[in-house]
Amino acid sequence: PAPPLAPPPPEGAEKWECKACTFENTTNPAVPLSAYECSMCETQRVDVSPVQSAPPSSDGVWVCGICTFENEAATEERCEACHSPKPASPAPLQVGSRVEIIGLRRKPELNGGAGKVTRGPDAQTGRLTVALDDGRGPFVLKPANLKQI
Repeated sequence: PAPPLAPPPPEGAEKWECKACTFENTTNPAVPLSAYECSMCETQRVDVSPVQSAPPSSDGVWVCGICTFENEAATEERCEACHSPKPASPAPLQVGSRVEIIGLRRKPELNGGAGKVTRGPDAQTGRLTVALDDGRGPFVLKPANLKQI
């Protein structure tokens, strides 16, 4: 008899090759770490960055940048779900800050783009306006999708 077929990849999955061991990984939206760490050798993926962890918010939670679990602000130094380190509160981004775009899902082609904050944050949404060095933009983005460089 023929060997069983592998199950189809989950909806929203993408394939990526580990630079360390060349294993072809498949991301799984239900397992956020699958997009950032090789499932064979556990080497961190170098061509993307995890979503930037949010510092504790006024409602007493912080969101893990690896697994997106909402942790209580009083949680120890690691995420309760995946044990990733709790982030330090980053300095707020302001006009003129140099940033890299990270973690975009609807426009992943912008991830890794570098530029400057040109306006923000918006009083209602908290989003910042960014113009990229290559001339693209402006883009209005959440602070969680920007890494200061």
